[in-house]
Amino acid sequence: MAHSLSFQSFFNSLFVDMDGLFIKAEVIEADIAGKPRKCACFSLSNGALWLPLSYFSTNGRHRYAQEIYHVNDGSASEVSFPIAVDLVLGSFDIENSQKRDRLLQRIGDSNDYIQRASTYKARHGSVAAPARFIESEQALVGGHSMHPSPKSCAPLSHSEQADFLPEFEAEFEIEWFAVAKQQLVGEAQVETLEHHLQTLFELSIPEESRTIIADDYLPYPMHPLQAKAWRLSQEAVELKGDVVDLQLRSGGWQATSSCRAIYHPDMPWMLKVSLPIKLTNSLRLLTAKEARRGTLFSQLLCHEAGQELVQRLPTTTFIEEPAWITICSKQGHELDLPLVSFRDNPFFTSLYELETGEHEVSVHDKTKDHHLLATANQICVGQSESQVVTWVKQVAAAQSMSVEEAACLWLGHFMQHVMAPLCVARSDYGLILLAHQQNIVLKIEEGLPIGMMYRDCQGSGITELALQRFASVFEHVDPEYFMPSEQVNPYLAYYLIGNSLMNTVSAIAAGGLATEEKLYEVCREHLAGLAAAHPLDPSFYDYLLNSPTLRWKRNFLCFLEENNEATLSNPAEIYRDITNPLLGRNLPLCTKPLPDDTYISVYSTSHNEWSLVSNSIERGRVTADLYDDLVTVKIAAKESLVWWSAIEHVFIISMWRWFSARCTLIYEPRFGR
Repeated sequence: MAHSLSFQSFFNSLFVDMDGLFIKAEVIEADIAGKPRKCACFSLSNGALWLPLSYFSTNGRHRYAQEIYHVNDGSASEVSFPIAVDLVLGSFDIENSQKRDRLLQRIGDSNDYIQRASTYKARHGSVAAPARFIESEQALVGGHSMHPSPKSCAPLSHSEQADFLPEFEAEFEIEWFAVAKQQLVGEAQVETLEHHLQTLFELSIPEESRTIIADDYLPYPMHPLQAKAWRLSQEAVELKGDVVDLQLRSGGWQATSSCRAIYHPDMPWMLKVSLPIKLTNSLRLLTAKEARRGTLFSQLLCHEAGQELVQRLPTTTFIEEPAWITICSKQGHELDLPLVSFRDNPFFTSLYELETGEHEVSVHDKTKDHHLLATANQICVGQSESQVVTWVKQVAAAQSMSVEEAACLWLGHFMQHVMAPLCVARSDYGLILLAHQQNIVLKIEEGLPIGMMYRDCQGSGITELALQRFASVFEHVDPEYFMPSEQVNPYLAYYLIGNSLMNTVSAIAAGGLATEEKLYEVCREHLAGLAAAHPLDPSFYDYLLNSPTLRWKRNFLCFLEENNEATLSNPAEIYRDITNPLLGRNLPLCTKPLPDDTYISVYSTSHNEWSLVSNSIERGRVTADLYDDLVTVKIAAKESLVWWSAIEHVFIISMWRWFSARCTLIYEPRFGR
């Protein structure tokens, strides 16, 4: 039987990605065994599939009852997940049986991985809700929530998966080489590459165990899978004298959710490495072009505009990737396979504290309450609900409010501390941060998100606004990834809205806490407030609030065509339009920040009446009438901050109406050159 997470990711990806392309996907009321049931219906070339829903999402993030019915010639018969998958693939134009078998194998392997990882966690007691960074990273058993084979990881064996992939929670050893300096190439924004390599080597290998390395060589770390592939490569043969295997290993490393980024609690950096394995749509080899985007981002943050951005976002941490290094071939080409990026470890204590043992706060405590967003939105092994639902219920109990109010409050904090910083970076600095839910680490306090860490700075780009704001940087450096503002907005929206926000909203709504429609009202309020704050480039907000559609990446199509997404010459071909859930007629007239770090949005309910709303919850109502020079005001609000906001709004409106009634504005055109 398919794991519930495999079931959900396969059919939700099919529902959203492929509707209108060989199949039709819709939600219907179906009669099954004499009972009416709401079902996801997939019309195929060989009949239809009906899947009863336990939760219906207006945006295709359904939850399923784990039943599948094949409807053909008017009769419905229950079928298994593998048979349903075979029926689905039979509706697509797959050119040969070998390819079809490969696709079936990948789906089966992914489900098998999820089953084995879940069993491992259940047997080893890893069933409590994640409480710390690495626990959350290792709890993302289901992987990508909108992909037909989210945990396929060819060509790894079961033993390699258990040794090196995050859900099995293993620690492993990295391997050390010595490489001739003349064969090394890379960049470092702070300190030197030699400093990074020597520091990591000395922290990893005890002095009495270190091999003496010649002055014209440097120590070089590799992931075990990377080292294995390197030893089998032609380049290893050609560079035998320049790349020397030291036969040294240093332990304590663990895989994070991306698999190729690895973490050690006592090291100043995480390492992001090239891995010759295919995860979801991409072969996970790093390139120098990607790595340069990481060091460029660090360079931009050091610029005065970057420092201004950091000061404006006090609850946001950018986990930088300030250095990278790789080995050159004999022909001088930068090689992908041995590339290693240094990613800052935000939980690392200082080198001084590490050497003296004078820790003010342990690393264990520093990582507490830091949670991967993708994991928080998934129902983890041993849990009956997603962690985000648990947090909302915690807030409701602590603040004596309804779960709907708590859900709106929680999402308001999420918009303020997660979505807003990413939007500000885009709209006031021209920085594009592709923040899908696996690149966002939440900081949680008393159940509420109060900050975030953004990672994968190699997935960053710039618009023309960045060329202006960081002009002195780009006098000497060409941007690695540039897109004009209007072109980049749909692409960015896939990551921020389609992946991160929509999955968060559906996770809360699927828990029965609030409707998706109610939650998107909260999102609109916050985005309207950001749009009203006079951003230097308002086009992203205009797109989100006014476009009838958003762009969405067809992961299912990418899977069917066996594309390596990382090397597509025209990525636009795998995108489609979906309905924009943020589009709505009811936007606030204005949004006012309050001294308590909340805000009030003002909505007009009639000519002389306004509703004062925060996070889609009404906090007050005000009515005003203007009689000659007299204004009468009625305010229904318990909170003083809301009361004064009402007075302020009425004063501004009254003054404008008084002025308009008594003055005539005359426009006098002037002619001439």
